[in-house]
Amino acid sequence: MYKSAIIAFSAFAAFLAVTVQAQAQDQAQHRSELQTQDGTVEVHWGQPTVAEPGPKPAFAELDRDHNGSIDENEALAYPPLANDFILTDRDRNGSISAREYQR
Repeated sequence: MYKSAIIAFSAFAAFLAVTVQAQAQDQAQHRSELQTQDGTVEVHWGQPTVAEPGPKPAFAELDRDHNGSIDENEALAYPPLANDFILTDRDRNGSISAREYQR
């Protein structure tokens, strides 16, 4: 058991060393290539670039069914709103009123 723990730790340490070296080389590209027994593994990390959503649309544009509120499906038309839907829906009724949207 002790021997297998040492082998596992050594393999993990080697993996970390390769990862750190690859990260230092590819820091700008946010990717690393690791050599394993089964071949090369390419690792990508980081936050995706977000397209500028543009100006905030009018409430009436998002309220497609004209019921006086924006539901989660309607919020998808404006990604920042869809992302913060729960925070914007302050009364937690499952929809965003014109007043909530204005805030």
